[in-house]
Amino acid sequence: DGGGKVHGKVGFGVQDEEEPILEYDGKEKALVLEDTKVGSLATLVNIVKNGLTTGVLSMPYGMNEAGVLGAALCLVVLTIMQYVGGIQIVKCIRYVRGDTFKKSCSLWTAIGLQAYGLAGEGVVLGSLIVTLVGVIAAQLILTAETLENMVPAVGFRLWVLIVGFPVLALSLPDDLRAVAIMSSAGIVVVLGAYIYIFYFGFITFEVNIEDGDMLFNKQLASFVGIAAFSDGVGIVLPPFYQRMSKPHHVRSVLLSSQLILSSLYFILGYIGFMLFDSDSSGIPSNILLVLPLETFDSYIVQSALV
Repeated sequence: DGGGKVHGKVGFGVQDEEEPILEYDGKEKALVLEDTKVGSLATLVNIVKNGLTTGVLSMPYGMNEAGVLGAALCLVVLTIMQYVGGIQIVKCIRYVRGDTFKKSCSLWTAIGLQAYGLAGEGVVLGSLIVTLVGVIAAQLILTAETLENMVPAVGFRLWVLIVGFPVLALSLPDDLRAVAIMSSAGIVVVLGAYIYIFYFGFITFEVNIEDGDMLFNKQLASFVGIAAFSDGVGIVLPPFYQRMSKPHHVRSVLLSSQLILSSLYFILGYIGFMLFDSDSSGIPSNILLVLPLETFDSYIVQSALV
C-alpha cells in the first residue's frame, strides 16, 4: 500500500510467514539504503559514464565490421533490450526481502538467493565473477596497449601490472556522489579525446565511403559484442537504484541513459569509421593507435584518456 512493512507472499513464489521484508520508500517498493543518497541526475551521469569506458575506443572498428546500417539496427535492438532488462531487474529488486539482502554479499546475489536458494545465489555470483573478470581484462588490455604504444620500452605485460593497481583502487569508492563527480570529469575527457582524434583524422585523411559500407557486413557480431560489452547497465543498475533518493524516476533515468549511450556509440563509431576508413593500414581495434607519437598534444590526449 506504499507504506510500512509487508508480510505474506513475495516474489518468485517465496512464502514469508512473519519475517518483515523491505521498507517501502515513497511511491516505490524499493530496497533503499539510507547512506549516500544520490539524485536522478547523478545516477544518470554514473550510468552514462559506465557505458563510456574502453569499449568506445573500438566503436569505429565495430562500425567498419558491421556496416553503418547494420550497426544502427544493432544499437536499436540493444537499446530496447537494455531498457526492458533494466526494468525487469528493478522489479526483481522490489521483491527482495531485507533479511535475504543481509545474508547475501550483494543485491544481485540476494535476488538469486531469494529466487532459488543457495543454488540461485551461486549461479548469479558465478555470472558476476565471469562478467567482471572480462570487463577488467578488457580495461587492462586496451589501457596497457595504449601505454605500450606511447612507451614501448616498458612492455605490454609490465604495463598490465602497473595499471592494475589504479584500476582496482578506482573501483573502491562507495560514495556515489563522489563517483558522479569523477564520472562527469570522465565523460568530458572521453568526448574531448574523441574530438581531438576526429580533428586529426579530418586533417590527415580524405573521406572516402563506398556505398557497400553503408549496408550490412558479415562481421555484424563484432559490433554487437563491442556495444554490449560497453553498455553494462545491468551490472551497475542495482547499486545505483538502491541509493536513488527518488527511485520512482528510475524508468526515465534508464531510458535517457540508454538513448544517450546508443546515440554516442553511433556518432563516435560513424565519424571514426568515416575519417579513418581511407587509412591504408585500416581501422585499428583501439582508435588511439591512429594518433602519431611525435606530437606532445597526442601524448596528452592518450594519457588523459588512459
